[in-house]
Amino acid sequence: MTSGALAVSRLDTEEKAATDRATPTTVNSSVRTREYLTTAEIERLMAAARKSSRYGHRDATMILIGYRHGLRASELCDLEWSQVELATGRLHVRRAKNGSPSGP
Repeated sequence: MTSGALAVSRLDTEEKAATDRATPTTVNSSVRTREYLTTAEIERLMAAARKSSRYGHRDATMILIGYRHGLRASELCDLEWSQVELATGRLHVRRAKNGSPSGP
């Protein structure tokens, strides 16, 4: 066998392996009927957070803010008072996904 044929054979094998890994075994929509929590589920989650610790009110508030504004857990945890404008009702969030900014 020539080295050229060996290189093509190895490349074909690597491409097939990459294709096999990229193909999902199940589709999320067949397993989960929806991708979000309902309002009733959020209220139950907040009630459980209020009961669970001495910081329950804070935790329930974070759950509500995250739900209403579509924030990731890391974005909620990174919030600082300097990002809150109570007078204008604005909240400045540094959007990030995998450590890099998610917007322009």
